[in-house]
Amino acid sequence: MAGYYVRSAILVGSIPLLAERGADARELARSIGIDAAALTDPDIPVPAAQILDFYERAARVADCPTFGLRMAARTGIAVVGPLWILLRQAQTLQQMGEDLAAHFELYTRAAIVKLRRVGNDALLTWGMAGDVDRTEVQLAEFSLAVLCAELRRHAPSGWEPPSVRFRHAAPRDRAPLRRVFGANLSFDQTENGILIERRVLDQPLRAAGSRTRTLLSHVLRQGEASADPGLLSRADAAVRAMLPYGRCTLEDLSRALAMAPRTLQEHLKAQGSSFQQIRDAARADLAGRYLRESRMSLSQVADVLGFAELSVFSRCFRRWHGVSARQWRSAARARDEAVATS
Repeated sequence: MAGYYVRSAILVGSIPLLAERGADARELARSIGIDAAALTDPDIPVPAAQILDFYERAARVADCPTFGLRMAARTGIAVVGPLWILLRQAQTLQQMGEDLAAHFELYTRAAIVKLRRVGNDALLTWGMAGDVDRTEVQLAEFSLAVLCAELRRHAPSGWEPPSVRFRHAAPRDRAPLRRVFGANLSFDQTENGILIERRVLDQPLRAAGSRTRTLLSHVLRQGEASADPGLLSRADAAVRAMLPYGRCTLEDLSRALAMAPRTLQEHLKAQGSSFQQIRDAARADLAGRYLRESRMSLSQVADVLGFAELSVFSRCFRRWHGVSARQWRSAARARDEAVATS
């Protein structure tokens, strides 16, 4: 199951939701290449790119810009399949977040979940992997809504996240997002994420105990050797996590992967890659995502990706994509519009 596929559980519920809006989910699925059975059977593997297309097109054809939020209201954290069982054994919300981040590739490698410290607090982030070249607006809102709902199940009564961040630009009507997440929303950010305070992270959960959790973790990993993301995937994920926050050097990556720099270089070389290649590929993909989905200026994108000068970023972008950043932004948005309305 794990790979660049997603369980079809993420599509279940779309038939009645789209019918309410006068649209046919089965016809939409067929137009994208998704088996109609995936709309009712939760365990069919569907390519992540098709899931993204389905969510974005559904929002357009049904004139429903809140499609991702509405789908999230019809599901829950159990959408991640067997991984949900492990999450429910956590003893604190921090442990639940750590388990989700550590084992998320067992659900899919098409997206990346991280739990990163921000002062005394932590940011739980979600984003598509670089290999999935599609706009992620609807799925980002779906994913953060599912995560936020699960956090609220365990947080103190009345809790609202102190910050919910989206990479995409703000919608015209923010009221639906405020109803789901609260008032503390920000857009055009470097990542999609929910900030969780220390007092909430330490909230004790009614768990089955650490021994059961350890056993479940082992059982989930058994028979899932092929789901090991490998050094290249782990390096890519770490680079993407570091890039928006300044330094991202070979030494930084080495510390993140608990390997000596020379050892890391040798392993990467043996797999036909290098730190520079991994960082360039991540920069190229993130640059495209920021330009397509946010309103950040070219200078802001260059700064986020660690370029000291806009001119250097512009030259690199043309080398990566064959056109200027402005041309790419215009063409990418036109393509997304055509996909959504086709």
